[in-house]
Amino acid sequence: MAGISNAVLLRSIREILKGADLSSLSAKKVRRKLEEKFGADLTDRKR
Repeated sequence: MAGISNAVLLRSIREILKGADLSSLSAKKVRRKLEEKFGADLTDRKR
């Protein structure tokens, strides 16, 4: 997981949020989309 910087994650989160229905989107769904995109487990990045 060390290879993915916070800046890259933030950019990707913004892309996901731009095209999403915010009334039905959860943090868990965003994390799953990021995990699919990067092929990595992001559980350690949960807040």
